[in-house]
Amino acid sequence: MGIVAKRGIQSSIINYIGVLIGVLNVLFLFPKYLSPEQFGLFRLLQDIPWFFALFVQLGASSVTDRFFQYFKDEQKKNNGFLLLILLYPLVGYILFVSIFFGFASYWKSFYAERSPLVVDYFFYIAPLTLFIMYSVILEAYLRAHLNVLFSNFLREVLIRIFFCIMIALFATDIINFDQFVFLLTVSYGINMLLILLYIRKKKLLWLNCNFGFKRNQSIYRNILKYLLYLIPASAGGVIAQKIDSMMLGSISGKGVNEGLVHVAIYALAFHIASFIEVPRRSINQISIPLLSKAFKENDLTQVNILYKKNSLIQFLSGVFIFSLVWININEIFFLLPKGHVYVAGKYVLLIIGLARLIDMVTSINSEVIQFSEHYRFNTLAVVILGVSTIVFNLIFIPNIAIIGAAIALFISVSLYNYIKTYYIWKKLHIHPFSSSMIPLVLILSISILAEWVLPNARQGYMAATGTVLLRSILYVVCFYIVFRKLRISEDANLLVESIIKKLSKRKYLAWTKMLL
Repeated sequence: MGIVAKRGIQSSIINYIGVLIGVLNVLFLFPKYLSPEQFGLFRLLQDIPWFFALFVQLGASSVTDRFFQYFKDEQKKNNGFLLLILLYPLVGYILFVSIFFGFASYWKSFYAERSPLVVDYFFYIAPLTLFIMYSVILEAYLRAHLNVLFSNFLREVLIRIFFCIMIALFATDIINFDQFVFLLTVSYGINMLLILLYIRKKKLLWLNCNFGFKRNQSIYRNILKYLLYLIPASAGGVIAQKIDSMMLGSISGKGVNEGLVHVAIYALAFHIASFIEVPRRSINQISIPLLSKAFKENDLTQVNILYKKNSLIQFLSGVFIFSLVWININEIFFLLPKGHVYVAGKYVLLIIGLARLIDMVTSINSEVIQFSEHYRFNTLAVVILGVSTIVFNLIFIPNIAIIGAAIALFISVSLYNYIKTYYIWKKLHIHPFSSSMIPLVLILSISILAEWVLPNARQGYMAATGTVLLRSILYVVCFYIVFRKLRISEDANLLVESIIKKLSKRKYLAWTKMLL
């Protein structure tokens, strides 16, 4: 097994462990022990610094991904590359801090009316931005050395375990909420420090100054050109990822801290909806090398096959997970701590879930454009995504709050994917759709309608849990029969058959042969 494939699998395992810990935190511990206002603040105190960090780093992480190989030379300690990517983002951070504190009253005014709790902890945003910025840059430096496991473990697992400990300390009154927020900041600082220490342990902490090396005198000019191309695209992507919760906190609701309550409800619904696309990352990682090879060989037929297969498998997995969640949605909210509060996000989950399915059914459209000669179009598409996200949020959030944020996301994602898919069709004459998707659309439609017909089991936790288990088993059986009989995806069928054959070799699982 190649190093890339091996580490890809190891990284996927870490990601899934992180998802499970995230489920425990976001769906159970945070709603149970934090008030909705505190939960909303906790989310904003992560989203706002992430938003700023990805701007103020001035593309340092992307420059590392793209240009590290030009500097790589162990004998010359990579020609001072690490010092370069640590120093020049400081220009962006110093500018950010100057504006942040220089106009503090102006920034606070965005949250003072609807989310005044944010104002009380506003100063934490600056150090959090610094810690997150350098964590992202140092992760990219490790990634350039094909070393991703440790930084992935820190980001996906360890920091979430730290959150578990924090909430346990808060729940037992060992710390108060002020100390809880302080520990949030400390956790990101520790994350950054551990990455730095790991780099030192691997003997990659080379802080030599050698920016004038003559291996390629035009390299800095190329970096500057790349940044001018990259920054607008990065801006659009960052805005699309984080702006919804930030705007909910500042322009939604009418009561004191009602904006933060909306952020909490939206965050929980968003987290549940994010389960839908968990398989997407792994599927894309498998497809990208194959897609790159097909473009290198100018094999457009293979590109078309990969595009359609990837879209079908992603849509298949997305419909399966989304429908399974949606038919049990009332019971899920009933079983959650303070479910009577968070059930307000039910239709937020539906709308965001559908947006995720649109992402999955159009699958690798960004990668298809990126590997083609039309790669610059991705910049325009992402800028359109960022602008449309802001515009639609401004239109819908003031009127319909969390539902408005979800609708804004759905319209923006739909527009973004439509533009890219249409562009690929016009330029390359290929598209991601196939007739095999029709049964999946029908399953999705039936599942959405079934939620309004199926009775709710709210007599108690045992009844609700039993209902979820029974419905889930029946759904999986029905989905399996349809999936197998119609042979929706031959690749997925072969994968399922190979898994069943392996399981059936065990004596206590011999009965699984009947599933073939």
